[in-house]
Amino acid sequence: IWFLFWLCFGGGWGCLVGWGGPYLTVPRRGAGGLGAGGRAHRSDYVEFAEDFTEGEGSAALRWRVQRGEERSLETTLGWTARRRTHPARNQSTAGGRPLPGTRLRFRIEEARLETKVVRGAWSGGVVLTTLLNRDLGSGYFDYAERGVRLTLERATPRWRVTAEAGGAQSRYDVQTVGICFDPPLRRRDYRELRLRVERVLNPRWTLFADAGEERSRENEAGGTYRARMLALGVARVWEPSSP
Repeated sequence: IWFLFWLCFGGGWGCLVGWGGPYLTVPRRGAGGLGAGGRAHRSDYVEFAEDFTEGEGSAALRWRVQRGEERSLETTLGWTARRRTHPARNQSTAGGRPLPGTRLRFRIEEARLETKVVRGAWSGGVVLTTLLNRDLGSGYFDYAERGVRLTLERATPRWRVTAEAGGAQSRYDVQTVGICFDPPLRRRDYRELRLRVERVLNPRWTLFADAGEERSRENEAGGTYRARMLALGVARVWEPSSP
């Protein structure tokens, strides 16, 4: 299946075309499954040289234990590998200088462990991730990232309250910051908090309030910021009419 999106970036238009392959799941004894899938896409930008093509393959092993109708435990172990090529960008030396006549390529591998527990109206989850980014060159863009996300939710026929907290640490292998005899390696710490409250008015209309805060700390100049978000709104569900 091909998807086409027109995107506006700073006054310019870009085109994103992609194909998502099927995701095959094989049950195991009725309590788990083994799945695999893939996708490919290309992004083209008009006003800046960030075009790239990307291919992705993924696999997941899922195990679920059900006790009664309101209690369950589900664990998923997933792995994803991506290859990305930037035809208009060059590789860099270990010092960050572009190498003419080269093409920037990335290999990105990510492992994910997710556990979700449901008990009546309450549910909670933990997600652990680790990611390796390799530029297939000098290593100037190489980094490792480790993250964690916690989720707690209570859902009733009329109310749904969701709280999330997450964080990640990125450490570069080669890239340094500052000008000195022994500059430190680049690093980034990210934190995020979110709270969402929903009130169901009827099967079609829902009121919601969404608040969040994210904070990024980086030893690179200009890489540290703090952002807060508050959104109030109403959502409507359109159901297809019966033939």
